[in-house]
Amino acid sequence: MNLSPLLIDLAHQWGDFKMTERDFNMKDLLKALKENRVKELFGAGTACVVCPVDKIVYEGVSHHIPTMDEGAPITNRFLNELMDIQFGRKPSEWMVDVE
Repeated sequence: MNLSPLLIDLAHQWGDFKMTERDFNMKDLLKALKENRVKELFGAGTACVVCPVDKIVYEGVSHHIPTMDEGAPITNRFLNELMDIQFGRKPSEWMVDVE
């Protein structure tokens, strides 16, 4: 399962924060970090589900991502919601029962 559409769908359903879908590059990320517009960053995939990122090394420089500064509430919310869907604790149009 490609997790990106599911996570995007969850974010839209919650409506608790502004969600924008677009491509970005390191220049964009570094600018947003400098302007204190980055609160959390995580990776998502089949093996890691949702995994917080607290730093990125780019061109030999380590850049702090404030993900863990407040305990990663957004990352953890995605992780918990996704796990509830995967284990059938919460119904979702993204899961199909197999008998």
